[in-house]
Amino acid sequence: MKKLALLLVALMAFGVSIANATLVGPFVWSGSWQNSTIDYTVSQSGSQWTYLYSWSAGEGSGKALSHIITEVSTNFTTANIFPGTTVGYIGPDFYSDTDQGKSNPGLSPGIYGLKWNTINDPLSFSWTIVTDRAPMEGIVYAKDGVSDRVDVWAKYNVLVPDTVSVPEPTTMLLLGLGLVGITGMRKVIIRN
Repeated sequence: MKKLALLLVALMAFGVSIANATLVGPFVWSGSWQNSTIDYTVSQSGSQWTYLYSWSAGEGSGKALSHIITEVSTNFTTANIFPGTTVGYIGPDFYSDTDQGKSNPGLSPGIYGLKWNTINDPLSFSWTIVTDRAPMEGIVYAKDGVSDRVDVWAKYNVLVPDTVSVPEPTTMLLLGLGLVGITGMRKVIIRN
């Protein structure tokens, strides 16, 4: 287990992708989005994390996207959003099925997140979040505009930005060297 943890830390320090997934079908949905997909990749370079997402309505759904919300932790602020993040987001803010004009059916109990309203109701949408926040499991919520009095929405479990800012690899190296130094000094004192 320790070897796996050390390997993961080493890989993150060198800026490699730690997660890459394609999810076919949401875990909860209404209407015709049962074949919708979301692809995402999470990678780290130094102290920055990049979250790349791509959503598609799926073959034959015929329902276009109105908006999409990506969950972030409740202490996430605009100061945690870096250049490279897809422009046009709203928030971070709290969204649920009882507020925001009740335009988020099925989003109960709600999530704190970044929202993108789409233009021209596309059948696919891609967005990026660049931040200093490491990944956690969270929700992406997709919503179509109402047509024929039917709401179409879907929720997906993906990796999203967490509450903890990640220290730079240099900081971790200095901390490690300090601990090694303290251990060495302790051994010298014990021998004398």
